[in-house]
Amino acid sequence: MEEIQILNQEGFQVFKTLGQGAFGRVFLSYNKDIGLIAAKVMQSKVFDENEWDAAGRLQQGEPIPFIVQFKSAKNFGEYVVILMEFANLKSLDNIIKKNYALTPGTLRAIARQLFEGLRLIHSRGLVHRDIKGENLMMHCPPGSNRVIVKIADFGLVKLQGGGVQQTMLMSGQWELCYSNLLDMNIQQKRLQFQIYKNQCGRGKLSVQNLLLTTYSGIY
Repeated sequence: MEEIQILNQEGFQVFKTLGQGAFGRVFLSYNKDIGLIAAKVMQSKVFDENEWDAAGRLQQGEPIPFIVQFKSAKNFGEYVVILMEFANLKSLDNIIKKNYALTPGTLRAIARQLFEGLRLIHSRGLVHRDIKGENLMMHCPPGSNRVIVKIADFGLVKLQGGGVQQTMLMSGQWELCYSNLLDMNIQQKRLQFQIYKNQCGRGKLSVQNLLLTTYSGIY
């Protein structure tokens, strides 16, 4: 497989495939200088440098603990390799599909981290636009005995700009569209209120309700 050969030539040992799509794959890899990493190998023709620019904006200022951190990107002609932080637990989507029973306290912790991650993303002038279970990763820092929610996949991110937003497209072109999003502060309050309402009305908050609440607050 050509993607694995590229990683091997760069000094990475590939353990397994973490995920794949129409235009690329993500591999769990190891490098003695970097450590364990998620290496996304995608076709150059669909790589959007604007997505990388958005990643750079997210790295400015204080680190955001609730997003998957980007490390570096390199073009190899036909392919581009993006190195990202490896989230070592399953995604929230896996929890939903397995129908795990989580305590209200655990769900509140997930919600708090997700909302804080969104708030910090918004504070950098960006809107994620693709919040779903598959893009919410769980990570346990070694030796910490803690679980952190990590927001991943910024391929559909929007840049805010007054009343107009710029949408990042896979083609690399900019499409201007008028924002129909709520003010970010109001949006956060709405999300919190809906979660509180679900908790009071049903006695507990399911993972499905958590995601539905998030969707309804963003769009």
